[in-house]
Amino acid sequence: MTVHIEAQSGDDPLHASAGTIRRPAIFAPLFAPFGVGSGYVSVTLAYLLGEAGLSVAIIATLIAVNAWPQTVKMLWAPFVDTIGNPKAWYAIGAFSVGLCILAMSIMPKTEAQVPIFMALIVVIHHQGGRPAGPAMTHQPALHRRSRVGVLVAVRESI
Repeated sequence: MTVHIEAQSGDDPLHASAGTIRRPAIFAPLFAPFGVGSGYVSVTLAYLLGEAGLSVAIIATLIAVNAWPQTVKMLWAPFVDTIGNPKAWYAIGAFSVGLCILAMSIMPKTEAQVPIFMALIVVIHHQGGRPAGPAMTHQPALHRRSRVGVLVAVRESI
């Protein structure tokens, strides 16, 4: 048996309807570190390494490493979501992404540096994939007041 509870229109003034996005101008920039890190690796770094003479196979491997942390995110994300302050996680993530991009931009583009590039790419996506999630989850107190609070919180965490 499945129980499906929905708040009636006007029952919960604290929450907008499921189709409403509140303050997109505030939340949209929270996703920038993840997008910038991914774009830097798959576009800019790939171009620079190609111009430096690295093989297509090495560049493709780096782009694959670019996606790998997102595939194992389900293993470490619950710990990050439950430990520490969301704003601190966001600051750590944004700073890490910026620092890694800076390091990759000044490093020599040689085949000997590929393992370092791989490590920095993993750090970018381990930290860069986190910022928006914890920073946006500092609203659970509002969800607890709602009859559908648990369902809303679970849906948003997925």
